[in-house]
Amino acid sequence: VSASNVAINQQNQTLGGWSIQVQGEPVSVGRMIFNITSGSHTNVYTNITSVSLVDQAGHVLAGPVDATVGNNSLVNSIVTFTDTVTLPVGTTNIYLKGKLGTDFTTNDTIAASTTPGTGWTTVTGQTTGRSLTVTPSSGLTSASMTVKAVGLTISVSTVPIAQRFQQPCGSERHARLSRLLLNKAMRSCQRRALRGCDQHPARIA
Repeated sequence: VSASNVAINQQNQTLGGWSIQVQGEPVSVGRMIFNITSGSHTNVYTNITSVSLVDQAGHVLAGPVDATVGNNSLVNSIVTFTDTVTLPVGTTNIYLKGKLGTDFTTNDTIAASTTPGTGWTTVTGQTTGRSLTVTPSSGLTSASMTVKAVGLTISVSTVPIAQRFQQPCGSERHARLSRLLLNKAMRSCQRRALRGCDQHPARIA
């Protein structure tokens, strides 16, 4: 995998990746060890959890497990899978995915590595049943990942600007006032009916 950003406190973040070439027959691996080192964060092992080994199709091959203390507890952690992983003939791309704890901060970096010759054990050919040795014997370090915190900030927009709204006016307001005066005049005429009111509504200007 190429160098990229990884989020804090999110599941299934890609921590590293490798390509495996199997020839002749499928093989099973009973134990696989990976190291994760941070160049800018201490006690890294306490903040790497739910780590799984996943293939290019997204299938979980092993895990999830939590990291444990490494050779240098300040910057190094170890991820050990004891699930038996079966690899078919051909090329399989594997990815280390996990969750980084909230002690990580933006721009921290991590790098995952593995040494197949010594870190991958109980390797057996599925057809012949023979024990196999994995190469190379040297360490393989994946691209460095940069930690980025996820955040959301909300502020008040300057658009639209503050405005004043006037009460209804003009013809609508006049019509409402006219209806109120008409109703008042009719009630007044009804009260004066016995005194000779012509019972016609008052004229409204």
